[in-house]
Amino acid sequence: MFSHYELQLLLDRNQHLNEATTQIDFLQVSSRPLHGPSRTTWLQQLDDNAILPHLEEPFIKPTLRIFFLKSSPDIESSFSTNKIHVRLDTLRRLSTCFKISPLFLESVLHPSPWAKPGRACFLLGQDEQRPLSIECFDRMLNGWNVPSFIWLSHALETGSSTYLLVDCPERVKSYIVRRAHDDAVMLASCPFTVEALMARECCDSWRRAVDFLRGQLLHWEDNGGQGIPLGQLVHRPDATKTLHDLSRSFQIINGDLTDLDESLVVLIDFARRCKSLTSPDLGLSYAAIDTLDHLTSRNRICRRWAENYHERTKLIMNLFFSMGSQLDSRTNLEIANLTSKIARDAQRDSSSMITIAAVTMVFLPGTFISAVFSMAFFNAGTDETGKATLEVSPLVWYFPAVTVPLTILVFGVWEFWRRKRQAKVIPAAKQPREKEGRD
Repeated sequence: MFSHYELQLLLDRNQHLNEATTQIDFLQVSSRPLHGPSRTTWLQQLDDNAILPHLEEPFIKPTLRIFFLKSSPDIESSFSTNKIHVRLDTLRRLSTCFKISPLFLESVLHPSPWAKPGRACFLLGQDEQRPLSIECFDRMLNGWNVPSFIWLSHALETGSSTYLLVDCPERVKSYIVRRAHDDAVMLASCPFTVEALMARECCDSWRRAVDFLRGQLLHWEDNGGQGIPLGQLVHRPDATKTLHDLSRSFQIINGDLTDLDESLVVLIDFARRCKSLTSPDLGLSYAAIDTLDHLTSRNRICRRWAENYHERTKLIMNLFFSMGSQLDSRTNLEIANLTSKIARDAQRDSSSMITIAAVTMVFLPGTFISAVFSMAFFNAGTDETGKATLEVSPLVWYFPAVTVPLTILVFGVWEFWRRKRQAKVIPAAKQPREKEGRD
């Protein structure tokens, strides 16, 4: 199935496990339904030395044996790496004794957030028609919690099962231990009970997640839960982001429920193959197959509703987008009407200014002439004969001599100020365009 070279190569790439502290919980049920009383062994927090006695005699197989391991993300690593709470030597001995596939160890030590390791089932033995054992492993997502990894080796001749559970949910772990003490024969004589419990926990976790998100969706479908007009909800700053996150969550759950459905289908097929290859004399019960069928039905119903809620979330987003566009169009129309009104008022003001300018132009020549003749340079009077006369002072040239240069000076100062102002405005206007060109 695999070579020691592959295992050695994999473990050599995970030298960080040399610094790990071994913490393994071990459950062993030594019982068969047709052979004597049961004996349950439950040990917690075993270190390297304490776990060795349970690995030294791998060929004396009990009915059920489970190793519970925990892991934590390696934050210091530059790539996706898990820190399993097992030292490298103990993991090597564990893998060698039970012939754990390097594919499973690779998926546990280097999990990918999106590239799921997939599920695998292998028939082990020289004779394909009558294999000695069956091995399978999978990765199950327990809602938004840490994913769980499960590895199983089931001996067909003895009906013994060995499990390696990494990050098993505490509820499942507690239930298994309780059943091992209360009804060990039932637990040991029903293969795939552990897988059924893990699958049930995953289904329940995703159902709780969908139910929580459903409450948020109904809140939006109920106009904010308080009868708030949709027009006000559209302008809420968090509306788009909240609906986007809601739609994204439903989409992720839908993908994970699809993965779980595929896992259940493969697991059911695997259990039926085991049932067909197991001797009836062992007295094993494969009632877990019916449980897995029921969980598959529940999971598919949950997935359909997750798809339904995802589509309804998108409908609300499209509704908000349409209403936002309508509100924007209405606002633009109001702005256009206001602009038209301002234009009419400006035109009216312009007409008034033209009228005032025309009136001013009518009186301007007379005002200018009266101002000129009222200067001291002109003297209107009568001579000795009583005839009207107009005397012009010889200093009348003072008026153009002062007025013309002063007018030129005023226009010159104005032109100088205008050019200086343009020299400051034009470079400031060019800088944004040059920056956009560089970007």
